[in-house]
Amino acid sequence: MKVGRTLQFKITQTNKNKLLSLNTTIRQYRKCVNFYLHEIAKGTDLIDIYYIAKQQYNLPTSLIQTARDIAKEQYKSYTNNNNNHSFPHFTNFIPMRMDQRSISFKVTNNHFKIWANISTINGKIKALITSCDKYIEELKNNRFKAVQLKYNDKGFYLDVIFEYDRTIPPEKDF
Repeated sequence: MKVGRTLQFKITQTNKNKLLSLNTTIRQYRKCVNFYLHEIAKGTDLIDIYYIAKQQYNLPTSLIQTARDIAKEQYKSYTNNNNNHSFPHFTNFIPMRMDQRSISFKVTNNHFKIWANISTINGKIKALITSCDKYIEELKNNRFKAVQLKYNDKGFYLDVIFEYDRTIPPEKDF
């Protein structure tokens, strides 16, 4: 059985240009998700939506593809829920989903410990991330499944999602 675990890391000590790049990218990402949602509802082919989104939003290909995935999930949830009376449309910050194509991590031997290389509309940026030593070791030793870039009033955070194979013990062992 597959089991997920999410660890959170804070992006720290970034300059204004990097923060602006992250902010602009996450806003463009939200617009791209909304664009996909509305085009899927109209019945437009996904490949056609992709080419329009590629021209309209200055996002890396991997982010356009994860925006498509989120839009498909949201639209499916909307159509499968008869009690949902409002069409999904995002107006605030939404988590930006990334995979190995759009984010990587580099461990250093100095006091900074770990950096994230994040794809943005302005290319890759290097951002220092921090968390407890246990989480940093987990990130160093395991391959992540996905990452979500989130923003709140305290700054940007990375939720790193790991997936493990686990066996369920027999009921008598609970």
